[in-house]
Amino acid sequence: LEDENAPPAELARHALAGGLAKEAFAYSMAGGDEAAEVFAVRDATSHYEQARYLLAAEEQQPGGAVEPSISDIEHLFSQLGRTYEMADRWEKARETYETMLALAREMGEARLEVITLNHLAVLVFHHEGDTSKIRALLERARRVAEEASLAEALAETECKLVDLTSVWAGEFEYSKPLAEKALASARALERPDLVARVLTALVRLETFAGRLEEAGTHAEEGAALSRDLAER
Repeated sequence: LEDENAPPAELARHALAGGLAKEAFAYSMAGGDEAAEVFAVRDATSHYEQARYLLAAEEQQPGGAVEPSISDIEHLFSQLGRTYEMADRWEKARETYETMLALAREMGEARLEVITLNHLAVLVFHHEGDTSKIRALLERARRVAEEASLAEALAETECKLVDLTSVWAGEFEYSKPLAEKALASARALERPDLVARVLTALVRLETFAGRLEEAGTHAEEGAALSRDLAER
């Protein structure tokens, strides 16, 4: 089947039936990604749940333990949480992210902890809209990123802090210094995608504050960056 380029979902089914845990995990993840790309949420969720089951199984099949990497864990739980969100299954999404957070802390993986706290903040934003809770999650993520010297994770968190709390809450004077700091960090990291995201937050901030000329300048730069990224 592999030689014939069979779909990941089919390969996962046969690997699982054959007791090949590692292969079943990898193909379940690939099947979930393939389904998620076309917004087949139910199928994607099913594949990711199967991968999660294989990861959590106390007694692995004869093919050996799954032994996922940190990036595998990040990808699995992030994608599973997002598919639950897309299906409006908010409590399942929360439970997924909380499990991810517990794993991050158990393994002492600061970057994974920061990413998970960001996911939880976005979930609260869309489902509850509780600004104080969002801010608490992102401030915790910012502290963890600073303590672990995680420059990219810190810049990502600061961008979300501006976009999800300060801008929408109308705290413009608090937002601008934080946004400018996030923008400087994104430029220093040479992350044009992150620069464009911070510029988007700055456009909103300046527009809501009535500073239209500044908003226009940020919008023009962000649009140019986005076109360049699209062409690449």
